[in-house]
Amino acid sequence: MINIMDEEYGAGLRKKVHIRAITRAKEKQQVKLTPLCRAYGITREGYYQAMRRIDAWNKALEPVMELVMYWRQFIPRIGGKKLYLMIKPELQERDIKLGRDCFFLTI
Repeated sequence: MINIMDEEYGAGLRKKVHIRAITRAKEKQQVKLTPLCRAYGITREGYYQAMRRIDAWNKALEPVMELVMYWRQFIPRIGGKKLYLMIKPELQERDIKLGRDCFFLTI
């Protein structure tokens, strides 16, 4: 299934799965990083670049998550579309470009 997505759509799912597997094994301290990266065909530098990218993405989405948590404490069962429409003007004020689909992936 992963092969089909990579070949037909260029989704990059294989890299994401490998990075997660490497991170989990590294956290459990089962195997050192270099052999893991070698087994998955990723360089150590590529692994650390992916981790920096993930951290930067999470840091960029912190204000969005704060807004979501703020509104969810008052209206806990609000749907995603309505929540996005409520938050969208404030995101534009803060110059945060976030589309609906990406918002759904975030929440």
